[in-house]
Amino acid sequence: MFILALSMYAEISVGYLLTKDNLSDFPEEKIGGIVQKPEYNAAKWFENSYIAQGSGKFVTLNEVATSDLSSLKAIWVNVDRVGLNSLADAGFSDEVVSGLKRYVQNGGNLFVTKQANHLIYQMGRIGYAPTWESNSYVSGNDYWQMNPHLCLEPQMGGEIDRSNHPIFTHLTPQTRYFNYEGINHEFSVYPLVGPVVRTNNNNMWVDWYRKDPTTGGKMAATEGYTHYDNLDKRRLTDFEQDWNCTVLAVWGQVLDACASGLIIFNPTNEFKGQIISCGFAAYQWGCNNNMIGHIKQLSANALSLLTGEEPELYIPVDTTATTGQRVFYMNMELDGKYTKEQFSDQSLRVLCTATDPVSVDGAVGKAIRTDGYSTYITVNLSEEQIQSMDTNALTFSLWCAPQTYPMMQLDYAQNVMSTIAGNLDNNKKTGMALRLSSQGDFCFDVYLSDGQRICVPAIQKMPRGVWNHLAATISDQYICLYHNGKIVNYTEYTGQIAIGTASMIVGKPNELQQEHGCHINTFNGILDEIAIDTYAWSAAQVAQAAGELAGKEVDLSIPFEYFKDNILRPHFHGMPSSNWSNETHGIAYENGKYHVFFQKNGNGPYMSRLHWGHITSTDLCEWKEETIALYPEKSYDIKGCWSGAIINDPDITQGENWLVYTAVDNYRASMQFARPTDSTYMHFEKMPTYAIAGIPSGYSSDFRDPYYFRCNDKAYLMVGSSKSGIGCTVLFEWNGSKWIHKGECFVGRSKSECGEFFEMANITKMGNKWLFTATPLGTSQGVRNLYWVGQVNANGKFIPDTPIPKTIEFSGFAKDGYGLLSPSIIQHEGKTIAMGIVPDKLPTSDNRQMGWAHSYSLPREWSIDANGELVQKPYSGLTAYRSDTVLVKENFKQQGVMALDSASGRGLEVCAEFIVSEHITGFELLRNRNGKGVKIYFDPMEQNIVVDMTAVTRKYNDNHLFRGKYVSTLPQVIAPGEKMKLHVFLDRSILDIFINDRWASSVRIFPTNEAATGTSFYTHGETQVERLEAYIMGDGYFPAPQMTDVENVENEEVSDASIKYLHDGQLYICKNGKKYTILGLEL
Repeated sequence: MFILALSMYAEISVGYLLTKDNLSDFPEEKIGGIVQKPEYNAAKWFENSYIAQGSGKFVTLNEVATSDLSSLKAIWVNVDRVGLNSLADAGFSDEVVSGLKRYVQNGGNLFVTKQANHLIYQMGRIGYAPTWESNSYVSGNDYWQMNPHLCLEPQMGGEIDRSNHPIFTHLTPQTRYFNYEGINHEFSVYPLVGPVVRTNNNNMWVDWYRKDPTTGGKMAATEGYTHYDNLDKRRLTDFEQDWNCTVLAVWGQVLDACASGLIIFNPTNEFKGQIISCGFAAYQWGCNNNMIGHIKQLSANALSLLTGEEPELYIPVDTTATTGQRVFYMNMELDGKYTKEQFSDQSLRVLCTATDPVSVDGAVGKAIRTDGYSTYITVNLSEEQIQSMDTNALTFSLWCAPQTYPMMQLDYAQNVMSTIAGNLDNNKKTGMALRLSSQGDFCFDVYLSDGQRICVPAIQKMPRGVWNHLAATISDQYICLYHNGKIVNYTEYTGQIAIGTASMIVGKPNELQQEHGCHINTFNGILDEIAIDTYAWSAAQVAQAAGELAGKEVDLSIPFEYFKDNILRPHFHGMPSSNWSNETHGIAYENGKYHVFFQKNGNGPYMSRLHWGHITSTDLCEWKEETIALYPEKSYDIKGCWSGAIINDPDITQGENWLVYTAVDNYRASMQFARPTDSTYMHFEKMPTYAIAGIPSGYSSDFRDPYYFRCNDKAYLMVGSSKSGIGCTVLFEWNGSKWIHKGECFVGRSKSECGEFFEMANITKMGNKWLFTATPLGTSQGVRNLYWVGQVNANGKFIPDTPIPKTIEFSGFAKDGYGLLSPSIIQHEGKTIAMGIVPDKLPTSDNRQMGWAHSYSLPREWSIDANGELVQKPYSGLTAYRSDTVLVKENFKQQGVMALDSASGRGLEVCAEFIVSEHITGFELLRNRNGKGVKIYFDPMEQNIVVDMTAVTRKYNDNHLFRGKYVSTLPQVIAPGEKMKLHVFLDRSILDIFINDRWASSVRIFPTNEAATGTSFYTHGETQVERLEAYIMGDGYFPAPQMTDVENVENEEVSDASIKYLHDGQLYICKNGKKYTILGLEL
């Protein structure tokens, strides 16, 4: 039965018109072996909810025709039958119609639903009949909704919003979208039936006509008077005025003036009572409707309004006991790679590919953080557990915090369900599960013994990045779904739950679904406190279990400690905590932190369904992953939130740092905007009214990567594209209300040189010059980063000083997507700082085993010299990341190999300033016991900078091109006798190389010999070294120098030592291949 949540009716005030002598006489309509009884269900609900509570009564057709019913404030008349030809066939004689007419004329109120709406016409309250439909059942694959936002079509001059009417109280809205002139608009609708077997019978006033003052019927079309144009708002206002009614809702998809399925007919001089009419096909009392809760709430709201009461929340209540036994419980605490199911006492392996299973703070104690592509747990239910669950009284509950929704499909975004936890067996038609879809819908599914599958869906999406408490309760009549302590939906059922014998799987459904060797149907986030009880929790018990934690934000990054022993994982380069990352989208400085946004797939180390990830740093060395900034969730970005930039404009954003990004649906891209919602710069709301939706003619369909700049006191946006097969950026100017196409900002010279598309272009004012950078696709050298220096003219066009581009990386390294790509730039505290992605270029199988893909370069300080050349040097703040271990040696001649024993390890900074001779000079890092490692050297005779890793055991990412040896001629000759500064940073699998604080390149290396940590400086002939420095870059995870063969020396010998260095507060020297401590020296 149902009860009011807050109060009860005190007297009999409402009636239900029975068109049969008994409830059992209502027709049964069978479809697919399932009996549908819409009229019986409605009458039975009324009996339980009103008659049993002493506030209602059944009224017969004879009573309506012959009796005085003025004691009743309202009567509900509901007729909904397949194959019904007229109301007369349902027993509505002329006398019954006249009785209802008298009732309303005397001030009584009617709630009239489905085919009964024809009574309103037959009584003479409106001059023309609604549609009549009585078709059979069909299968549904979507939600049918009612829309209270009338005349939404923008050209109608503004909507008429009825969503605040009390008839919608306690109904949960869904969101729909429409696009007008490239701008996406959201509006709320209320679902009434889900994707189930249903009838499509609308009995409503689809077309709105005026009242003919002569005949009282509908008026014939008269030009300039009747306004029978669905895009004319007066079609609605005329209809409401002529018939003295208020349209409350139309079909969910309707934007213009038609299809009124929910109307209030207001009192008139003749009819002193009100009539609420609901004729939507979606208003379904059939047994299959998984939105029956909305049907009941809407009906209760209507009856409350007609009886002068405030609408109150109706909740299901039955007689099932609310105490019982717990038969399944996983607290998700880890013991190594295992967790336990308490009641079967099973030790369960937690599958996880890249690391040990990850334990994080949970809702209670610790919980398991899944990796999004390999983590799940299989639990074989014991016979005792299966028997205990074989009951119609269960509660299935858990805590979860999704970072993203399950992937399900890579190349196309549609709503596909996965499983958080459960034992659904679709072949045997048994089991139950709490489920989550690729678009955030969630539900509880359970099979009955007759093979029927009951789905109880939530109406709103599951929030990401916060704690969610889910509980599904099964009682003797209802199956209810709760979210964060509140009931979100329920359905009625008859039959026996079929729990089955299938294993319980936590983290995925039992179906195998993989791409690139990664599961794409797994849960990505935190799971905790999974329990099954053999009784139905009460609403109060569910609310207590959810407590105050529900809805609170949670840190979903993978703790770094799980990767700290991975010899390839960078430590002081920016990157997310796990899985796929791609280009950075811009850098902002807010609240004492640098904020870097980037393309992220949290579901695995592969590219698909991109989000905007977010990392922060106070020093550009140590990074923290924050909550995701932008999710693909709108109709216009359902496939992904792709690349973009920061926009900070005095006119558009009022000085705030907004985001502009490429929004991708399944068919096209648009440029969309988002602004921060609070001062933390962690949460953003999308601003579709600022969008650039269409592609101007003359450009390719590949249209993306917006970038903002301001010049000539005007705001511009340029978007990457192609014109006549050559890369370009399309220019837009802000006119105060929208973006206006202004041609191109810049077009490349040829496809061979500039490629066929300008990816991630940006333009930055530096001194009196502008720097234009792009990552063109399809050049003769493949993908590489190019730049031009020039001016921006009065029309926002970039005019290069020379049309010939130059490479940001060493030209010999910059091929086929190797090295730094797509840099983001920030100007802060007098510095221009750039950083970009340095792709792994590894096969997905390697990324899957590592648990992450790609890293970002070290930040570089950029400037432009007097010759219009880009100058690059390491960001000065990197010095703060040096550890105590220091090696410094000055003014010496070097020939051969100098072992830098104090600077062994995988996280290093080494720098040599020397006078160029005729001999090769460089460093060898990650040396093995045979003295072989990665060489970074300058060959003065060839004028080449070389990275040679051919002697190193490694993961191969370049065998088709470089084969382990990267060679590039420097842009400018450095002749013998001139000074060279070779500055190298090593961070496990990435090198950042700087020459003379002028040129730079980043190279990925993946050495796999754990014992190879040696470092040396070497020359092939005598070379004058002015300064040699080495530092271990310190976050605490690096191999300390091995202090074997340590001998003490006196202080007098210190001045003669070959190398001095500090480690852990102790001063050491290295001489003749041995390490020495120093006696009696106070540090």
